[in-house]
Amino acid sequence: MLVNMNSYDRNENLIRFIDSLDGKKHIGLIYDDPDFAKLLKFRFIKNGLQNGENCIYVTDEDSGKVVVDMITYGIPIRYFQTNKIIVYHQNGAGKTRQEIQENTDKNMEIVRSSLVPPFRIVGRLVPNIGNVDGITVQMDLEKKTHQHYHDFGGIVMCSYDMSKIEKTKRKKWIEELYRNHHHVIKISTKDGSEVVTASSL
Repeated sequence: MLVNMNSYDRNENLIRFIDSLDGKKHIGLIYDDPDFAKLLKFRFIKNGLQNGENCIYVTDEDSGKVVVDMITYGIPIRYFQTNKIIVYHQNGAGKTRQEIQENTDKNMEIVRSSLVPPFRIVGRLVPNIGNVDGITVQMDLEKKTHQHYHDFGGIVMCSYDMSKIEKTKRKKWIEELYRNHHHVIKISTKDGSEVVTASSL
C-alpha cells in the first residue's frame, strides 16, 4: 500500500493511519517537519495509553520539556504519575563507533528494564546519526529489531529527522529504513507525505 498525500489532507490521512496501528509492529517515521512529526508521535503515545499500554518515549530533547509538551498536547498527568509513560533522555553520542555502540547498549538496557507488555516505544537509541559511525550503529539495530519484532510485546516507532541523517549516503540510509520496517511514514514539506508498507517495495 502506498498512499500519497498533499498538504491539505495529510493531517486527516496520517492521523487515521496512526489510529489504526495495533499489535506487534515496527514503524519508521521520517520527516522534515519536526512539529507535525511530534504531533503524530504524541497521538501514537496517547492512543497506546488509552488502550492500557505502557509507553516509553526516547528523545535527545530535554525530557522535562517533552513532558510539558505532552501534557499541553492533552496527555493526562496521571499517566506520568503512575509511570504508564516514561520519557528517557538518550545517553551521550560517543566519539568512536565503539563508544557509540556502548552508549547504545546502555540506552537499550535502560529501555528494556522498563518494558511491560503491552507497550509502545517512540524514539531512537543513537542520538547522533549525522556521521557514518552513528548511523551505521543505528541501522544495525534497526535490522536486528526487525528480524526479532515478533518477540516483542508491542509497537516500536523509530523516528528520524531527515536533516540529521548522515548526508553523503542519505538516500542509502533511507532505503535501509524502508526495508527494515513494516510501515514507513514519510512527512515531507517538499515532496508531500506518504505511508509505505513493506509489501509495496
